Amino acid sequence: ESKARAQLATRIFDSTSAQSKDNFGQMITARHGLGSELLEGIDISLLKEVLAKLDDFSTMKASAKTDKILMFDEDAIRERESRGDWAGALTDYERALQSHTNTERRAHLEKGSIQCLLKIGLHESVLNQVNGIIHASKKLQVKNTTTPVCHSIPTAVDAAWRLGRWDTLDNLLKEYNYNKGSADSEVIFELEVGKAMLGLHRQRKDEVDKAVKAGRDAIMNKLSVLAKDSYERSYPSIVKLQCIREIEDAAAILCDSDFTDNLGVIFDLANSNESKGWAWDIRLNLISSFQRSPISDVRLALSRLSGDKKLARDQLFTMGKTARKNGLFDLASTYFAQCCCTLDPAANLSKEILGDIQMQLAKLEYHSGQSGSALRILGVENIKGWSKLSEASVRSEALKRLQTLLGQSAGGSEELMLTDMAKRLLKSTRWIAEGGLQPVSEVMERFQVTNLLQPKWEKCHFEFGKYIDSLLETRISGVAQHEGLSAEEDGVRKYVFSDDMNCQNYLIMAMEQYLGALKVSDAHVYQVLPRLLSLWFEYTSVEGDETEKIREKRKDRHETLMNISTDPTAFLLKRKNEANELFNRSVRSISGEIFYTAMPQLISRICHPNSDTCHAVQTLLTRLLLKFPAQVMWALAWVRNSVDKVRARTGHEIFAGAQKSLLARAENTRRLDPRKKMILEKNQKILAASKNFISYLINIAKYSPKDERARSFKLGKWRGDVELCDFIPPIQSALTTPIDPTSSIESLPRFRAFHSGVQIMSSKAKPKRVKFYVVPGAHSISSNPGLSSTKSPEDIGELHFLLKNEQKGDLRKDARVQDLNNVINRLMTATTTTEEKGKLRRRLALRTFAVTCLSEDCGILEWVPNTESFRSLTSKAYNPQAAIYSKKRHGRRLANFADPNLKRNYESCQNHYFKRGDLTKAARSFELHFLDNFPPLFYWWFVHHFQDAHSWYEARNNFTTSAALWSAVGHVIGLGDRHSENLLIDTSNGSCVHVDFDCIFDKGLTLPKPEVIPFRLTPNMIDGFGPVGAEGIYTESLKSAMSVLRDNRDTLISVLEPFLKDPIIDWKKIGRSSQRQGVTNASVRDVKQAERSMKVIDERLRGIYNLKNPNFTKIRRSDHVDIDHNEDMSRMIPLSVEGQVQKMIAEATNHENLIQLYIGWMPWI
Repeated sequence: ESKARAQLATRIFDSTSAQSKDNFGQMITARHGLGSELLEGIDISLLKEVLAKLDDFSTMKASAKTDKILMFDEDAIRERESRGDWAGALTDYERALQSHTNTERRAHLEKGSIQCLLKIGLHESVLNQVNGIIHASKKLQVKNTTTPVCHSIPTAVDAAWRLGRWDTLDNLLKEYNYNKGSADSEVIFELEVGKAMLGLHRQRKDEVDKAVKAGRDAIMNKLSVLAKDSYERSYPSIVKLQCIREIEDAAAILCDSDFTDNLGVIFDLANSNESKGWAWDIRLNLISSFQRSPISDVRLALSRLSGDKKLARDQLFTMGKTARKNGLFDLASTYFAQCCCTLDPAANLSKEILGDIQMQLAKLEYHSGQSGSALRILGVENIKGWSKLSEASVRSEALKRLQTLLGQSAGGSEELMLTDMAKRLLKSTRWIAEGGLQPVSEVMERFQVTNLLQPKWEKCHFEFGKYIDSLLETRISGVAQHEGLSAEEDGVRKYVFSDDMNCQNYLIMAMEQYLGALKVSDAHVYQVLPRLLSLWFEYTSVEGDETEKIREKRKDRHETLMNISTDPTAFLLKRKNEANELFNRSVRSISGEIFYTAMPQLISRICHPNSDTCHAVQTLLTRLLLKFPAQVMWALAWVRNSVDKVRARTGHEIFAGAQKSLLARAENTRRLDPRKKMILEKNQKILAASKNFISYLINIAKYSPKDERARSFKLGKWRGDVELCDFIPPIQSALTTPIDPTSSIESLPRFRAFHSGVQIMSSKAKPKRVKFYVVPGAHSISSNPGLSSTKSPEDIGELHFLLKNEQKGDLRKDARVQDLNNVINRLMTATTTTEEKGKLRRRLALRTFAVTCLSEDCGILEWVPNTESFRSLTSKAYNPQAAIYSKKRHGRRLANFADPNLKRNYESCQNHYFKRGDLTKAARSFELHFLDNFPPLFYWWFVHHFQDAHSWYEARNNFTTSAALWSAVGHVIGLGDRHSENLLIDTSNGSCVHVDFDCIFDKGLTLPKPEVIPFRLTPNMIDGFGPVGAEGIYTESLKSAMSVLRDNRDTLISVLEPFLKDPIIDWKKIGRSSQRQGVTNASVRDVKQAERSMKVIDERLRGIYNLKNPNFTKIRRSDHVDIDHNEDMSRMIPLSVEGQVQKMIAEATNHENLIQLYIGWMPWI
């Protein structure tokens, strides 16, 4: 890369060179970066070889000068192999073999194709091909005294021991002679594992020990090199070491002469989780599904060597299940077929696993597009009438049906059989509902029967609730359309809720199922709880008089939707009471840890218009504060300090109620548990003292020194009824998971003292940076001064916070966005996308931090260490290859906002469009005055800051992947104001950190200079990605991120909806004058805007690019550019993930868009 850039240094950075007259601004957009220009004159084949070793196939593919037409191109084969697409790679190898005649090249291709055969489980084919190659090479031997070595023999060795062909294995090992000093470590490992397996078959412990030692040494030699790079690159070698260990463990038993008298020993050890057990299942679950194959193959061979058919059958089933999840359907079918061959028709346990095999085969059929065949395999297509039977009759019918499917002699536990039947019913019902194969009534009946069979199955409640929820939304749209209304029109949803009986029934049923799911488990809490609360809050807020206008409007069309004689308003009140009673009745059976995850949503409805709902919310918050006082006090802090008198009074009542309950509990436990009594009394004191402590922090945030130039001040001591060490710091790690104070609260750190000095930051809001010294939670402090200027030996570290007083923004927005980002991180961790298969896994995660509101205008933010703004780092960058006298060499020029020439030139460029309507000329002027004069330099910041090659490469990849994920999330939620100070870079690892989330949900489009791009993707960012710019890792990571977000659309919508409909946060307006005047929630919240924003987000999650440039409707273009009248229509068409990503990148890098941005955004950086 350095060599390639050196060739461009004179051309781009030397303003006196004739070559520098090239339009660099146009050059960098040819491929969203310098692209092919940065690769001219270097050895592309060497670059690709290095990238392949680094598993960076995205950059390797993008670095090609021209696209390859032939499907069997070597780069394409490597990419398929990295994704685990062994069948596709095999096809490409076969095609390549047909067109190559070079002997050396054919040997390489043959080795690759045989390796693919092994990976897809065609072991017989591997042996046949290798034997054919060996015989052919022997026939060609004429003068040589030795037979040419077949390099595929190690692969054949693997196939031989997996098939149990011990004679063939022995011959292959004798055939292949190698020098351990020069042979590849992977080859040595394969051969030594083969020798170990042969030694196990012969029950020769010495042979096994020798082979195990040689194999371990080979892997350790390789690991000693890989471990210097990263754990991820070392991982396959670590898996191989586990294989060696398991062979070694089994050898102690299999090579024992008395082993035949204890055939069940291997099975017992493999399934034992005790200290001397092998815990095969637990260990396998710790391994990535794409790395399990070597261990599974070894275990299967060991199971067969032990003669334990049941253990072998379990291994085959596990391997088949893993292959199916990885998309290797043919291999999965092979494993399941072998698994069926091990079944004993007379054994009840065989019948049990037969049901599991049938389920897996049905899933294979369904994913292959054969839904009818899948349903037939499950055998529960028709259960009509079962829901009318008693619970005992339903269970009896289910057992009879399962006996028919598995055989009349099917036995085993009745509960296990009912569980099997319930799984079949739920899976088939989901497929039927998705395909619309049966009417709604029959689908509902199937869910109800499943609930009867397994009333405490969380997944069934969740799926049933989701289905009813979809019926509810469909019904609302259908009723609105039938009445000649729009579902998006103000008040229509409330009107339908109030007047349609079916909608009310659906809502109550959905709440019942969601609550039923939460009672059993928190497996889907982030999907269930936000939606449950949204439905409950929305329905109980409906008032009859609010819908009277719509009811009058449609009076001449229909008398009533409900077809009942009762008054609609009275009936609505009755059903709302039912909803409240249902929630209050169920919430007692749901753990507080579950509701802790929805704290912001509960707090947002602390003053709900329905008195019963309001009381239920306040009671629940009091319960949470009572159970987790040290953490919930931070979430409720701002409520007590609210400018809204009603809300502030409610906050005081919640704290007072919790303190009263704590004292009562302490009194009741006086004689039972002294330790618990002490904890309860301390928690009561903490809650009592928290008001004073929060006020102390607010005063720091609002403090304004008399000298405006002051950059620091001294703190006054905080005085409270408890010690400072009784409070836990509001950091994300301490607030994410609720901790019961009576059990393990000591695991959290505690404050010891404030640092006496406070730093005043230089930004406009003058936030205060404070430092705390912290000690372990269980630490006992003999004396606590509250203030300190030095670190104490008992401290475990320092914590820095930013105390902020917002004049216009609202820190509650930042807090809610951080909650959303945490949910997205969980989705990224739990979801496996196509790009994550094999070696191309990209670990995508958003860097988040805690934002705790102390009042509407004050908050305490967790300080993110080791970060600097993108603008600051760009200003420090310089190009060492440029001439010393070149003005373009250093970055301080392009980031100098105080330069009057910058502002004058930028406004001159903008005036071409804003004053004269010539956008084309504005973009060309932008290229000439800015992109030509300020070539990107950020690439060099990584080179200079990270001194060794590994940290440099990892940091640049971290920057690229984190920027891609933030781009995806930012576009979906409409995150604006992404100027160069709101983008921070972690200087320790290169990852991006975004701050300031006030401008969200497309608020950037309403600014005086609208932010008309989907995210920040400016020349220096692209330069930081590397030589291929946005085309390599960035694009692939952006695709991965968008795939995950789109695949989890329902979850994100359920999380985002309460954010947008939060009545205490005005997402669009900056001021809070209405709050200071104590107006009602209804006047603050713009419901119509919230619904419009939800529609925009939903469209983006379905692939629609709907970011509209408001300038195009205000300014008439004069540059004779034809207006595309089909543009609005194209915005309505959902794009594929790849199409959506390309569209976003094109818009983000379009110079015609960049020149329209506010100068403070600095789009040339």
